[in-house]
Amino acid sequence: MAATLARRIAVKVLESAERRKSYVNLALNSRLTGDITKEDRARITDLVYGTSRYLGTIDRHLTPHCKRDLQDLSGPIRAILRLALYEILYTQTPPPVAVDQAVELAKLYGHRGTASLVNGVLRSFLRKGSEPVPSLAEDPAEHIAITYSHPQWLVERWVARFGADFTASLCQANNEPAPTTIRVNTLITTRQQLASDLAERAIEALPTTLSPHGLSIKGFDRLADLDLFIQGHFTVQDESSMLVAPALEAKPGDFVVDLCSGPGGKTTHLAALMEDRGRILALDIHPHKLTLVQQTCKRLGIQCVETLHGDARDLLTKVPELAGQVQRVLIDAPCSGLGVLRRRPDARWRKNPAEPAALAKLQRQLLAVGMKLLARGGRLVYSTCSFEREETLANVAWLLENFPLRPVNLAGLINVEPAVEGLPGTLTLFPHIHGTDGFFLAAFDSC
Repeated sequence: MAATLARRIAVKVLESAERRKSYVNLALNSRLTGDITKEDRARITDLVYGTSRYLGTIDRHLTPHCKRDLQDLSGPIRAILRLALYEILYTQTPPPVAVDQAVELAKLYGHRGTASLVNGVLRSFLRKGSEPVPSLAEDPAEHIAITYSHPQWLVERWVARFGADFTASLCQANNEPAPTTIRVNTLITTRQQLASDLAERAIEALPTTLSPHGLSIKGFDRLADLDLFIQGHFTVQDESSMLVAPALEAKPGDFVVDLCSGPGGKTTHLAALMEDRGRILALDIHPHKLTLVQQTCKRLGIQCVETLHGDARDLLTKVPELAGQVQRVLIDAPCSGLGVLRRRPDARWRKNPAEPAALAKLQRQLLAVGMKLLARGGRLVYSTCSFEREETLANVAWLLENFPLRPVNLAGLINVEPAVEGLPGTLTLFPHIHGTDGFFLAAFDSC
């Protein structure tokens, strides 16, 4: 039996992403075009994301059965072996089918000897199995790292801070598909009406529990081709991110600066809450992200957003008259992204222990700029898609030590129970507790 289309494309995506050192979602999106069926798109996505997600554990199981180091194999053959073991360990594919398909794939990328190598490695694994994994009681970090396929250093870090049970649940949630949530464009429609309109198109839509502006949807194919999307009735956004704009409490007519606006989800949410009246200055250091902001504004019918390309740290050098004149400042800062590992399955293998502390320096520079922009009595909101202490609570502590600020009572704005102890004016969200991305939010008023 020839190798299936889904497997052929999955191998190409995995090999391309590893060779180019790019994220698999980028390589995947470029391949999911043309006349590929809805079923094949779903299958390819599962194979690519699943193999990437469990890469560490897959390699651990493959290594004893390879006579050569995995890294000495060609990229396509390495991808084929990983893909096959993902199917054997984590899907309902019968092992003989997974092996036979891997052998057929190997024939496309090598010769008879290459196919024999793939066949031998996989059949050796089926005969001998994998090395035993220590129990949670014996070695919590190693058990969690192998069972839920996370880097050992990251698991050790979380176990030290949150405990073994919390970390195990967090890592397990990181391996589950993230829900697709959309935010209604209140300039055009309502959540109830949008849910009804989606139901007419056979798309299931349920209200999000934390945000009054969101819907969790199922049963769709390509949202970008949906008429309601094209007409600007909604935009795709995680529910955690939908909590940021309401925390600013920006009113129609306010002047808001969004220092890191790309790709525009929070910026356009602000515009909708302001009824598209006032001024939002949206900055970003990356031109392509500003292009996305502009495109999203056009699609949603938003006109109050003005984009500006540049490093936010240089804003007051370029526009010194903004100092002390801004009523609302949003800093959705660049961060390690360790809160969104379920959305970026291969990102966990690209991170390093020094990253959160290194990024904290940049984040504090942005916070300092934000404070210089803020008018007396104005509000600053800081958010990250990370819950690492260096990027969250440590930055807030630094902010409070250096600037006159009053924490905002977030409980009056957001109906969310915190899962871990924080500082006043802060909220941390976790995938396994809140069903959202891992996320941090802090809000303060200047005194």
